[in-house]
Amino acid sequence: MERLYRTVVQLEEARRLIRQGDIPHLRLALILLDNAVEVMMHRVIEDKLRHANMYARMLETLTAVPLDAKGEEIRKEISAEVVPTSRQKQIRRVFGAKIAFLSDDHDCIPRPSARALRHLHDYRNETQHQDQVREESIRAAVLVLFDIATDFLVRLQPGTTVWMSSGNPNRDYDWLKRYGIREPFRKSEEVRSRIAKKLRSGLPVDVEGIRTALIAHLTGRLDAMESQLDFISENTRGQDRDRTLKSIQSWPQVPAQSSTHDMESFKRWRVSVEGLSGVGDKLEMFDQFATIEDEFEPLEIMIDDTVSHIDSQIQLAIDEARGK
Repeated sequence: MERLYRTVVQLEEARRLIRQGDIPHLRLALILLDNAVEVMMHRVIEDKLRHANMYARMLETLTAVPLDAKGEEIRKEISAEVVPTSRQKQIRRVFGAKIAFLSDDHDCIPRPSARALRHLHDYRNETQHQDQVREESIRAAVLVLFDIATDFLVRLQPGTTVWMSSGNPNRDYDWLKRYGIREPFRKSEEVRSRIAKKLRSGLPVDVEGIRTALIAHLTGRLDAMESQLDFISENTRGQDRDRTLKSIQSWPQVPAQSSTHDMESFKRWRVSVEGLSGVGDKLEMFDQFATIEDEFEPLEIMIDDTVSHIDSQIQLAIDEARGK
């Protein structure tokens, strides 16, 4: 119960930060939620690995004696449950390995959640370790992550919930009253479901709210890129957008492995953005959103760098004309 309470407090704080609504508070919410999700996965993983190690010890016993056909069949079944030590270390250390273990190996996490979490964890790494914030999409990202975290609160239940009163039930369980739970000794899933429902209330975590935010975000960025292309064209050789794009992507500093895009790429991206309107699952929607974003973002950076360079040259020319 103490572990559940710690997680709920963390989600409550993330909810408060989301309701604040500005970028700094959303950034903190993203970090808190990513940690809450990882901790919840860690608890289930440790439970699974304890069982895997138990099977490993059983396997050692079976391999020490001759086996008949039935015994060999049992040995193979047990062997399939064993997780090698090297993989256990990777699972404990790498976020992506945790997701794969719980989604691919044990079906504890839905595939759409797993795909979305990979993108969301990258967002968290950028903002926590590189001080980069995706300002236009952070609200939608945080809402999706909050939805996943509250789902995991119900879905990921390691072992058995232990209710310990230490002689004073009110001291341990008073916090449950905030969620309309007066009788703590209910089924754990029922308690968790009621808490998750209450945490979600008042936040736009519905499909339409998230869809509107994601579509507006991507459309705005594509519009801005096309406007920037016009600005570059007007202040360089006056080429059309396709030729301007080609020039930008032919610069020596552009990585050789970068994909080459033209205005047809913009049309394709816009069609993909429109396609989000037909996606009913919010996690699948976010996965498609992040895929589109990952595809055009390198080009967006090139265009933005070019605009910044032109801006600085224009300002330099103005300063020289003023005699500065």
